[in-house]
Amino acid sequence: AVIEDALENNGIVLMAQPIVPLQEGQDESHYEVLMRPLGEDGELQGPFHFITAAEHYGLMRAVDRWVVNHFFDMAEQQLDNLKQIGGFSINLSGQSLADSDFKAFLKQRIQASPIPREKLGFEITETVMVKDARDTINFINEIRQTGCSFYLDDFGSGYASFSYLKDLTVDFIKIDGLFIRDLLEDHTSRTMVKSVTEIAHFMGKQVVAEFVEDQETAQALQEMGVDFIQGYHVGRPFPLQQLLVGEESRSNVC
Repeated sequence: AVIEDALENNGIVLMAQPIVPLQEGQDESHYEVLMRPLGEDGELQGPFHFITAAEHYGLMRAVDRWVVNHFFDMAEQQLDNLKQIGGFSINLSGQSLADSDFKAFLKQRIQASPIPREKLGFEITETVMVKDARDTINFINEIRQTGCSFYLDDFGSGYASFSYLKDLTVDFIKIDGLFIRDLLEDHTSRTMVKSVTEIAHFMGKQVVAEFVEDQETAQALQEMGVDFIQGYHVGRPFPLQQLLVGEESRSNVC
């Protein structure tokens, strides 16, 4: 009931977290769209319990639909300001990707929208791939043909990561934070990040490192050739509305 209440009564706030270029001549920053439920006191809550409950009760399709609709509604009201923003990535759950109604809804929403397609990206996790790889690959290809991009999130957390890269036509690989947090101390993590980056580049994909929390880690990733970083070192999540209306958040400044 808490989840349905939040969806019906706008008890969710959309946030944006910057994904910042590391290399010279790289594209501009873009932003991951995140959702935060509001608590009874109106304060923003962490998303973990909300999303876990939504997954458990089979409500992630409804949550994803809410996020997509609200993102598009908000962004379509600020089309002029989108010119200054590199782009956005929106998370899609496994439940949504397994649902033909949701996939039809998403395609229709993209096609009917005046938002430039090159500004739109979608993130899926590696675990989604495991469940129904062929269907997911077909869907990714259909959405990419409209001009949108795709991100493979949490890369490296699954067991068969590299085998998927051959078949997956994603544009960005997001390396799981597990390998980034101890990058400076752990030789295995460094080797993993370096090899993922080299293989991704060989296949024409760009690499994002998540959970970057300090300058030393950012420096090490830059030297390894990682394309973008995301994490508290370069910006905490802040309200999407601020970004869309052109109010640069102070938390968004490196």
